[in-house]
Amino acid sequence: MDIEQIIGELTALLAILVDEYAQVRTELDYLRDVQSEMRIEFVQFSANISERADHVRDLIMTHGRRLLLLELAQAATGLHTDPAIIIEIQDIRTEIERLRRDLATVETKGATKNRN
Repeated sequence: MDIEQIIGELTALLAILVDEYAQVRTELDYLRDVQSEMRIEFVQFSANISERADHVRDLIMTHGRRLLLLELAQAATGLHTDPAIIIEIQDIRTEIERLRRDLATVETKGATKNRN
């Protein structure tokens, strides 16, 4: 094998390496773009989880205030309490428990996503 053949083969190998390097760079750029998009989605997801948790806490607090007022009315009227008030008290307690479970679920999702 003479020097020109060796140079020809090395040139061909170099062209292959340049092509493969370009492909690797393209894939790396793509992966960086995907990583950037995933970071943005994570921030949005975290914000949504936080907003949802705040909203559920507000609902629990508002229902709690209504419950307190109805319980005071029930205490004031005793045995003569309007059945509608008694039913409303039961309904609010049920709703508060449902909201607490919902809040626990939302907070668990946020904690799970933050670990990943």
